[in-house]
Amino acid sequence: TASYTLVQKLGNQPALNCESAFEDGFIRTEIAGQIIFIANVRTGETLQLVPAQKIATRGKADQHGAGAAPTIADVMKEMTEDQGTYIETIKQSDGTKVDLYRVSQLPAFMGAGKIAEDDVFHVWVDPQTNLPTRIKLRTTTGPQNTSIEMDFSNFHWNVEFPEDYF
Repeated sequence: TASYTLVQKLGNQPALNCESAFEDGFIRTEIAGQIIFIANVRTGETLQLVPAQKIATRGKADQHGAGAAPTIADVMKEMTEDQGTYIETIKQSDGTKVDLYRVSQLPAFMGAGKIAEDDVFHVWVDPQTNLPTRIKLRTTTGPQNTSIEMDFSNFHWNVEFPEDYF
């Protein structure tokens, strides 16, 4: 289980600040005061909630790697050992050290695919736990080369969530 902060920016739109979490094949993302999105990674079923308007919408997500939900260990191995290149060890302002990797291909659960040479996909990893402390992706997509930026940070591991959280 984990919780983390995700800041995502699409093109010229303002950045969206999300609080996200995952547990046992479920992902929950919330944009404070606006929307809650819950997805079952195994089945692709989704639930979108707009509490202020009392709207709930069920759906089905595109499943790139349907089946068993990947473990964080599997994802980290794929991003560092299989598709990543070690860049350097960085000493952070609090004195801790993290290993920085450049990932050359999206993990299967993100849709797979090569990362262009001028795109950025970096993962900062705690070398003692092999867990990410930050993940940053910057790329372009579509016919108009719309920029996409995603910055995952503030990771908390082995979090206990209320029973009705997912």
